[in-house]
Amino acid sequence: MRAMDTYQKLPSHGGNQLQRIYWLDVARAVAIISISLNHAVNRAYDNYVDQQAEFLTSSLYSTLIKTSVSVFSRIGVPLFLMISGALLLKKCIDNESGIRRFYRHNLGGLIITCEIWFFLMFWFLILYSPEVTLLEELTPGQLIWRMVQTLFLINQVTFPSTWYIAIVIPLYVLIPFLALIRQHVTGPVLLVPLGFFAVSYTIIPSINSILTLQGNPELIDYSPNYYAVFGNIAGYILYVCIGYWISQGGLKRIPTWLVGVLCCLLFAGTCGVQYYAYAQPMNYLTSYNFIGIVLCSAVTFELIRRGSGLIIKLQRPVSYLSRISFGIYFVHIIIMSVLYWNVDISAWSRVLQLLFLEGVSVGGSILFIAVLSQVRVLRKYMFMIKDEKSLRR
Repeated sequence: MRAMDTYQKLPSHGGNQLQRIYWLDVARAVAIISISLNHAVNRAYDNYVDQQAEFLTSSLYSTLIKTSVSVFSRIGVPLFLMISGALLLKKCIDNESGIRRFYRHNLGGLIITCEIWFFLMFWFLILYSPEVTLLEELTPGQLIWRMVQTLFLINQVTFPSTWYIAIVIPLYVLIPFLALIRQHVTGPVLLVPLGFFAVSYTIIPSINSILTLQGNPELIDYSPNYYAVFGNIAGYILYVCIGYWISQGGLKRIPTWLVGVLCCLLFAGTCGVQYYAYAQPMNYLTSYNFIGIVLCSAVTFELIRRGSGLIIKLQRPVSYLSRISFGIYFVHIIIMSVLYWNVDISAWSRVLQLLFLEGVSVGGSILFIAVLSQVRVLRKYMFMIKDEKSLRR
């Protein structure tokens, strides 16, 4: 969720100093709002089961809110991955010592923070969740062993949202080598692996999804096919590479007005597919590999790159939200789950439920982090908030 903080090195009379890259702060703020909305909309609405039943009994207004929020909530993960590409692939890594340095300063800090939260989430779910009954089912020794498995990302007992960490850590292992490739390999030759990634991750699954929604058989049986060898990690590498390419001006020749129009059309088109899916007997959600999500995320990233200056007056709150986004990722899901388990809001409209879960969980996360981050060790290791004074070189 947090590649590295959004800083760039600038010369000054006192030596080199790191300054925040505001447009990446905006992108990260949008991304964490998207992620939290994903968890809120999935609790306020029936997004994984009984989609058609809810569609037939809901008002047009409520369904449109559900559709637009669900699609918007899918661009958060792509944005975070593209931010990682924009920041990390431009790093100069020329040799083994550079890789070691990256693992020590970037990968190491990420693993420490994730392990802290895996530990906290494990015991929170064991002791508090009405959905986890392992405390009654396992002996103390078995419970400790299950905790150890969780810390090693095996047979985990954490919130479903932490699937992202199992993707980010392998990506961080690979990023130094991707940076090396970026420095020494240029031109059309890079299109060969990226083309395979695009075909295996998004093009074939997207065609299969459209055919299935229309009641037709899949174009390609994906599971035994050789494209499946590339798996999801290939798609996430694709997002990382897209982020770097856009940050280096890959779309600069497209007029800004056209970027805005493309963003709106892609978002509306993907919403149209999702709206259509809600009316069908099968349960279907556009995912990160759907072509509409891939393209919409990319042009949204470019639109943020160009348009962040329009909200420069919001720099302080936006940059703060960006800095604590990794903490919000972990904290908000705990607060939202407590609300979902203990506060009866079933009589409220779905839209009010969505707003309540989102507002209280994110607002509560900001307050929680603001208080605990006053302790330096918690700020550094629990929330990965860098001390800006220490960033000067």
